[in-house]
Amino acid sequence: MLYLLAFLSLITPAVKPAMATAIGQAPDNLVFDGDPAEWRETAAVMTLLPTSPKARGGHVWVAQAADGLIVAGRVTGPSPTFPTTADAIWSGDHLELSLALIDEVPLPLIGWGNQFGPVELETAESCAAVEDLADSPNSVSECQTWYNEQQSYRRQLRKLFVRRWQLAPGITIETLAAPAFASLPDEAKAAALTLAPSETASNAPTTRFATTAEGGYSFEIAIPWSALPPSPTLDLSEIRMMVDVLSPGTDREREGPLATTSGERKGEDVETFNLLRLAAVKQWDVTRCRYPLNGEDQWTEQKLPAYFFPANSSEISELFVLENDAAGYQYAPAGYSPAVEMIRFFSETIAPDLTLCGPPVALRRGNDSSFSRDLSLSRVSSIKRVEGGWLIADGPYLGSASRFGSGACGACPLIGLQVLYLPETKGQPSVAFADAWLIEDEDITEGLGRNARVQVSDDLTTITAWEGETPADARKMIWTRIRQCYDPSTHLFEECGQEEGVTPPIQVPLPPDPSSP
Repeated sequence: MLYLLAFLSLITPAVKPAMATAIGQAPDNLVFDGDPAEWRETAAVMTLLPTSPKARGGHVWVAQAADGLIVAGRVTGPSPTFPTTADAIWSGDHLELSLALIDEVPLPLIGWGNQFGPVELETAESCAAVEDLADSPNSVSECQTWYNEQQSYRRQLRKLFVRRWQLAPGITIETLAAPAFASLPDEAKAAALTLAPSETASNAPTTRFATTAEGGYSFEIAIPWSALPPSPTLDLSEIRMMVDVLSPGTDREREGPLATTSGERKGEDVETFNLLRLAAVKQWDVTRCRYPLNGEDQWTEQKLPAYFFPANSSEISELFVLENDAAGYQYAPAGYSPAVEMIRFFSETIAPDLTLCGPPVALRRGNDSSFSRDLSLSRVSSIKRVEGGWLIADGPYLGSASRFGSGACGACPLIGLQVLYLPETKGQPSVAFADAWLIEDEDITEGLGRNARVQVSDDLTTITAWEGETPADARKMIWTRIRQCYDPSTHLFEECGQEEGVTPPIQVPLPPDPSSP
C-alpha cells in the first residue's frame, strides 16, 4: 500500500487551488518599443504592490502572441537610474520576472536500483531495512549519509523547473536555475545535465525600456516559447508568473525597495506566483505521430510522468523523466536521486501522408495515428521500396547483451538487426526479420569465444551473417556464413544459403554503437 501511495504521489502533481487571471491576445497594433501606449485600452492583468514606502507602484499587462508571451508594464515613481553592467544590476532600477509551469515537481522516493528492481527509502532510517545493507553497520551509516545528501540535491533540482530573470536595458541574467545548476557537484551535474538552463540568447527574453515625461519608466518583454521552463503538459493552459520591480540597492542592502505583482510573495515559492490563464491553449505534439507525454521505468513495469522543454515549433522529439539511477550489481546507494533520463523519438516521412515514428513504433496515415506497442524500433538506418510497401531497417548496430550488464556475459557486445515491412496503403508494420548475435571475443582470427559479423545488401533484401564458434574439442574458431533473403509473398526473410568452414570475415567491421557520442 505504501508503494502504491508513493507512486500515486509521483504521477499527481501538487497544485494549490488559486483563481487564475485570464490574459488576452497581444494588441494588433503592438509596437515593441518599451512604451505600453497600445496596451492602455485593455485592463492590466497585475498590479505592482509596494512592499515599503519607498517602493514604486504600477501595472503590468500580459498577453499571448504566436511566438510566445508579451509582458508590458508602467512603473510609477521618480525617473529611473538603470544599471550599466550586469555585475552591478543591484545598484540600479531593474525588474525580476519569474516563470514556472508546475507548482511543485513530484519526485520519486529517494533510492537507487539494480537488475532486480528499485530500492526506495521513505526515510534515512529505512536504510537499516535494506537487505543488502542490514548486516553492516558501516553500510547503513553510509546509506543514511547518502540519503541526507540527496535532500540538498533535490532542493536545487526543483529550481531547474523555474526561470527567474533580472532585466534592465541591455541586461538579461537568469538568477535562479542557472546558479542552482552551477552549485551542483560535478557528478550531480551529470545526473541533471538535461535540465541545465539554456545559455542561447534566442532562448531568453528580449526587452525594451522607456522613460516617461511624468517620471517612472515603462517596459515590454518578449518571452519566446523556447525560453519557458520544463512543462508537465502538452496542452499548456496556465502559467505561474511574478514580476518584481526593484529600486537601486546599496552596498549594505543590495536588494532595494521592492514592488511585486504577488500579494503572497515568498521568494522562490512557485505557488505564490500569480496564476495566469492563457488566451488560447498552447499545444505541442510529440512527433507527428503524437505520442502521449509519459515514459517507462528502466524495468518497463511502470509508466512515469514525463516533461519537455517548450519549443517555438509545435512538434517536439525529446522528453525526459525523473527516475532513480539503476545499474547492474548496484546493491548500495550511489549517484544522485533522481537522475534525469532522456527519451528521444525519431520521425521519418515515408510518403507525403505517411510518417513512421519510434520507439515504440507508431504510424501516422493522414491525420490518424496508431501505435504498435509490441514493436520497438530505436532508429531508422535505411528505407527501401519493395512491392506493396517498404522495408525499414534498424541496424546492424552494436549494443550489449543485458540492459544492466548483469548475468553471464551480460556486458558482452551484441550485434542487433531488425527489419520491418510497412504496407503502402493500410495496415500496421510487421517484423520481417529480427535477430541478435552475441560477441564473446571480438578477435576474428585468434579469438575462441563466439563471434559474429553482419552485412545487409543496399536494397535491404539480403542479410548475410557470419557466425563464429569454437567447438568444445577444438582450438580454432569455425565460421559459418548464413544468408537470409526477403520473400515478397510473405514479407518475411527466409534462409537462402549456408556455408560452413568459410574464411573469417576480416573485411567486415563491427557496426557502430548508437549510444556512443
